[in-house]
Amino acid sequence: MDFQQWMIDRNPPTEVRKITGSDHMVMMCKPIELSVHLHDIAKKERAEGKTTTEEPHYYCSNGVPEIGDVHGSSEVGD
Repeated sequence: MDFQQWMIDRNPPTEVRKITGSDHMVMMCKPIELSVHLHDIAKKERAEGKTTTEEPHYYCSNGVPEIGDVHGSSEVGD
């Protein structure tokens, strides 16, 4: 059994999503796929009323991740 599956079995999450073709640094080798999953999870949490954030600071539109605030700035720390 690999380490990731062992961790899942020891502390079962609500949901598991697999990104095939990735290694231990999914954010480096599959950033778009990861962003799409994170966006989907955030939308689901918001729809269920589990978040208090009105607008996201990191968002994904049309499957292409974009970094910036809700006003369109692409500079971190604006």
